Amino acid sequence: PTPFVNKNAPNVTKLVSLAIVDVLNWASGDADLRVGMKWPNDVVANGHKIAGVLARAVLSPGGRLDGVIVGLGVNINQTQAHMDMIRRPVWPATSLRAATGDTQTFDV
Repeated sequence: PTPFVNKNAPNVTKLVSLAIVDVLNWASGDADLRVGMKWPNDVVANGHKIAGVLARAVLSPGGRLDGVIVGLGVNINQTQAHMDMIRRPVWPATSLRAATGDTQTFDV
């Protein structure tokens, strides 16, 4: 990787989180959905956790950055009833379907 990549590798989760925010805003259309990042690696919609991002650096034996493995999860088509089964006292879970009124499913 270039020096630019090495310098910015710590920002990968933030960049992926912002991409998720953009996609959810696009996918929700005209729905009144307030989507944003919750530091450092969660995405929230209307005050509920809708997605999470994890990243791990891959180092060579000499300690050089060889890459970054990124994992993400976005709750899309779960109903609010299903989301309520997840016990999260601080940031309750939601999905795109639930946050937009449980009226449609999304083709992903």
